[in-house]
Amino acid sequence: MSQYRFGPRKTGRLFTVSVLATVLFLAIPSIVSWFAPPVEAEREKVVISSEQSDWAVEFPELDCYWDPYGLAGQSWWCEDIYVQGSSTMWTDDPEKTLRRQVRANSMELDGSSGVVMESGDNLMYFYMPPEGSLEKPTLAMAIRGGGEAGGNENEVLFAIADGWDIAGLTQVGADLWEGLAGTPMQESFSDHPLFQEQDSPEIPQAPGQDSDPFPGLQPWLEPAPREQEFASVKENHVSPV
Repeated sequence: MSQYRFGPRKTGRLFTVSVLATVLFLAIPSIVSWFAPPVEAEREKVVISSEQSDWAVEFPELDCYWDPYGLAGQSWWCEDIYVQGSSTMWTDDPEKTLRRQVRANSMELDGSSGVVMESGDNLMYFYMPPEGSLEKPTLAMAIRGGGEAGGNENEVLFAIADGWDIAGLTQVGADLWEGLAGTPMQESFSDHPLFQEQDSPEIPQAPGQDSDPFPGLQPWLEPAPREQEFASVKENHVSPV
């Protein structure tokens, strides 16, 4: 009895067509973007707002580029200075909270180094990296709500700015502080030793850094103390017999 046996299925052509279709599908966005006109980023006013209420502060002096990849959508490039904003609740240890905010919003700092100054319930954080460090000069601030500042006393607006442009960082920091706290930065900390020339510490300057990076504010920061302490412990360490 005669029998008919089907030959092997030919899948080569189907596989080739499938691969070509997939490649074309994935390439379409790139092809379209290649011929589409470039979209220019638009400047906007920096606005730092609270997540707990409708408290928001706009900074007319800061006309910057919004960073869509920033945290909480409150991130901007103000020329070479990167600015971020967020909010949190008031705590019994505002300095620790500010340092934690620095650590959470910085790719380089852990918040333990640097100097924190107080002006009432408001705090300012300064950090100037030691020479040769890859860390950027940074300032941050925490402004408690209530009164003329806006918001309520249980919430805090936080802002941080960093960048290698010391003059730009100075101006951005002054604008942020005055917009949030309502008073000029120099006026808020006029009684702090770091603003007094006779009490200013001798600080090594970063390459190309101006001898007076913050007008009216003497160079203030020492290299990270944890590195110095580690070196001291290592030098004085005596191996057990």
